[in-house]
Amino acid sequence: MLIAEDEDSNFIVLDMILRKTFKAHILRAKTGREAVDLAKEHPEVNLIIMDIKMPEMDGLEATKLIKKFNNVPIIAIT
Repeated sequence: MLIAEDEDSNFIVLDMILRKTFKAHILRAKTGREAVDLAKEHPEVNLIIMDIKMPEMDGLEATKLIKKFNNVPIIAIT
């Protein structure tokens, strides 16, 4: 799974829940641009949790770009 979240506290909570509940391997992106890059580099990612307000590129723009090359489910958070 990929968590795109720039706030450390939000990431820590999501990471803890997903690891405990699903035993998930988590990747983290702190910017929208990094989320797009990680999604390209790791096509095995099967879920993305995308913060809407992030630096460099917001989550909506990052989602649009990811959907052009990967049909992975993306859950928006804010």
